[in-house]
Amino acid sequence: MTITGISMGEGVAGSFYCTEKASELKFAVPPVVLLHMPASGSGPIGGTLAVHTSANGRFTASGIDLGTISSSVASSKSVSYK
Repeated sequence: MTITGISMGEGVAGSFYCTEKASELKFAVPPVVLLHMPASGSGPIGGTLAVHTSANGRFTASGIDLGTISSSVASSKSVSYK
């Protein structure tokens, strides 16, 4: 899974991108990362935090050469970085 954060402040922006195995079921963004995020502005973008995971697989069936299946789930939330 991926965890991303974006902060848009007054004339400055910052972001981070972290990965973790989805089987862990929890994740904490390291404090050193959060401390380096600029303060979010009050504009329409401000700050966001998003989590995304995906899975891919193959299958067989008569009449086809190759069968693939994929799934993707994402969730995001507006947040304020201080």
